[in-house]
Formats: sequence, C-alpha cells, structure tokens
Amino acid sequence: MSYLACVESGRAAERASQRADITCMANWHLKELRASLEKRGWRVAAELPGDNRAISGSWDMKRAGDTCHLIIDFEGLDERRVLPMSNSYACRARGTSHTLYFSRRGEDGSKARERWNSELAAFVRGVSNADVSRQTTMGRKLRIQFDDPQHGWLAMFIRSDDTIVTLAVSRVAYDTLDELVDGLQALVTGDSYRAVRIMEEPTVCELRFKRESDAIRLKVCRLWSHDDCETLFETDGSFSEICLPFWRALRDLQWRFSAEEFSMRWGRPFPLSGMERLTTKLGRQPC
Repeated sequence: MSYLACVESGRAAERASQRADITCMANWHLKELRASLEKRGWRVAAELPGDNRAISGSWDMKRAGDTCHLIIDFEGLDERRVLPMSNSYACRARGTSHTLYFSRRGEDGSKARERWNSELAAFVRGVSNADVSRQTTMGRKLRIQFDDPQHGWLAMFIRSDDTIVTLAVSRVAYDTLDELVDGLQALVTGDSYRAVRIMEEPTVCELRFKRESDAIRLKVCRLWSHDDCETLFETDGSFSEICLPFWRALRDLQWRFSAEEFSMRWGRPFPLSGMERLTTKLGRQPC
C-alpha cells in the first residue's frame, strides 16, 4: 500500500471512530433520558419520524391513567442534512420552553457528569409537571417559520390548519425581530397588547397580540393607510398555542447561523440578549 493510501486509510478510520464516539455518546444520553422519564411513569408509546428540516425524530410519551401526551422532539439540524436521532444534540418538550442539551458524559464524580445529571433531573421535573403535560395535548393550530435571511430580507410563514400567510420582512425602517422578542417578553409578564411592525416595502404589516382573559388573540394586518387595515390572518388560543410557536421559530433561526453570518445576511444583528431573557422568563412561567 502506498504512503498516500495509508494516510487516507488512517483518516477514514479516524472519521469512523469519531462517528462511533458521537453515536455512542448520544445513545448513552437517550438511554439516561428514557430511564429518567420512565421513573416518573412515562412510557414511549411511539417513535415518530423527523420533519426532514430540523427534527431528527420524536417520542410520543404517555402515562398510565393519564390521557395527556408528552412529545419530545430531538434536534438534528446540521449544515447539509438532518442528523439521525442517535446523533441528535438536544431535545425539547413540544409546546414548552423546556430544552435539554446533550453534553459530554464525563467520568463518575466529574463536573461534567454532575452537570449532566443536574440538567437531566431539571428537564424531567419540568416536563412531568401536570400543567405542562396538559399543554402538549393542545392543538398546534399555529405554526411559524422563518426562511434563511438574504440581502436584508427575511420570509416569515404563518400557518394554521387551513391558512398560510407569507410576509416578506425587510430590515428597513423597523427591527422586526427585536420588536417581536420584546413583545413576547411583555406578554409573558402580563402586558395586554403588543404590536410588532413589519416593513414589506412599500406596505407595512403588524402582528397584533391582544390578551383576552386567559387567551391571546393574534391578528395579522396590512396597513394601507392610517385608518385602512386589511386583516390577513386571525386566531386565538392559550399563551402556549399562540406565543410559543414564535419562540420556537426564533430559536430555530438563531441556531442556523453564527452571529456574524446572520448580521451579514439580515443587515441587523440577531437579538441574542433579548432572546435569552425571553427564554429565561418562559422557563419561569406556567404559560
């Protein structure tokens, strides 16, 4: 065998070993997660396929004597493909802000192992809360998605079971993402109304969030003039049904790019500090 062939063979073996290590690590975390949930009475009723975009797969979990479902989504967004569940790097409880990152295993007694055990226990406690369990059974009639930003433009898709609205968000005039994050924070802390402005050039749209008793009403309007508003979309639901889809879409957008690349594509920085404050507040709220 030639020297170059030997080198290439060694590199291939090293890559295979790295893939095996990653798979082994993720499988170890999956086993730990499953065992911890089972101690709380949860059982995996079904393993659901991913969405071919960002989710590797999901666990549909149930408890005896409980009609509620708990859906655990496994994050697998990669540069060119969606990773298999065995290689996923995080999971989250659908309809909540509870997220668990799959850090390194660490040796018994090490800080890494202690951190993993602590984060795992906190995640399982959070998702096992009765209120959280009920939320996961609500219909996810509202779905929000952002396309990749390009040249100062960002497409936003607002979907329900029978409707889709597409907004072409320009970076000009308004910092829409910052306003959205700020508005969601305000709703978490009890504000009754927030409007998020969207410049489509030349028209302006607004996302209007209005708290009505225990529900949130969302209205998407296009402003033709000061007193002429066209309603493009309208729905209402609980805080989890209306506001968490926006948080999930923002988090998904944040994870796709480095801060530098996002600023280059969008022309404005991603609201990182505001997003972290929002995430912290969501984790403290029963929603």
